[in-house]
Amino acid sequence: MPIYVHLCGCGNRFEEYKPISEAGKPALCKCGKKAKQIIDTMGYEPWKPFYCETQSKYFDTRESYNNYCKKKGLDGITVGEHRQIQQRADHDRRERRLKAS
Repeated sequence: MPIYVHLCGCGNRFEEYKPISEAGKPALCKCGKKAKQIIDTMGYEPWKPFYCETQSKYFDTRESYNNYCKKKGLDGITVGEHRQIQQRADHDRRERRLKAS
């Protein structure tokens, strides 16, 4: 099933899996209003909550991640780039542990 992106009048943007036969139909937002389907850029990745060991922080929503990045001056970094940085740091940490043992 494809992922459809919706935008509500309250400003909430969310994704929804639904059959192609239901494409274009409005979805219900958390606030209870109908949200319209919007066209999004290709390669849009659905949000996956993750724990960032390098920052010792858990990001459960895209908004929490974006707010954190703005506070730290990391506006240009994407979630994918952040995960790559974290994976490199994890890999380096494992390598150091193996060398030490």
